[in-house]
Amino acid sequence: MLEASVLDRFRIVSHVLYDDRPSATVWKVVVQDGSNAALKVYKQAGRGNEATGVRYLERMGPLAVGIRDQAGAAVLMDWLEGPTLGDVARAGEADRADAILAEVARNLLRTEICASGLTPLHHFLSPLADIASGDSTLKYLAELAAQLQNDPGTEIALHGDLHHDNICLHNGEWVVFDAKGIAGVRAYELANAFRHPRGIPDHVSAPDVIARRLDIWGRALVVAPEKIAKWAAVKIGLSAVWAGKMPEQDRRILDILLAAY
Repeated sequence: MLEASVLDRFRIVSHVLYDDRPSATVWKVVVQDGSNAALKVYKQAGRGNEATGVRYLERMGPLAVGIRDQAGAAVLMDWLEGPTLGDVARAGEADRADAILAEVARNLLRTEICASGLTPLHHFLSPLADIASGDSTLKYLAELAAQLQNDPGTEIALHGDLHHDNICLHNGEWVVFDAKGIAGVRAYELANAFRHPRGIPDHVSAPDVIARRLDIWGRALVVAPEKIAKWAAVKIGLSAVWAGKMPEQDRRILDILLAAY
């Protein structure tokens, strides 16, 4: 249950738990004006690796979920009723979902919002860089990340976790949510999308699908497929560090990405 202080702060009339994640709980709430909203309550006071995500979403305006209010570890935002792109893919239209994702990424990057105050990519990747011993694959990916950052290119504002299940249809438009808020290179923007959407592993890890994604997403980002493949490999390593293991599906995707360059 939500604490009384939270209910009062955000003028919540009723609430029901929608999702309980390792990093946060998400509640569907009704506020005093009678409208539905989403309340995300982070389990870390500093909002973990989404510390600057709301800042990014606010700067994105209509391309992102509307932020209504925030205080401490809690953020009140618009309730998004429509399906996610992940739902579209799982319903049998995976190629269409990938194409829409490319267009969403292109539109986000066209906005050229200020990257000041967002988490630097090198800081975001630091858990991977701190690998000192153990898994040789993670060591290799840490070295790859260091090489990529030696030639970083222009630093811009990134969603930082742009994938199918962080994009939802709302009032006829695709909007993004659950941003990390990263200041980094455009080649990183779809790095995590190769691991998504969840629920269709045979599709996500198919070599022809990965090759097609490198092509269409590369054109959307205006980045060489080889560089996108490298950043996607690095992101798999970072996710493995966070989780304490690398799932077999991620390892299959990683092998295909590494073979791509």
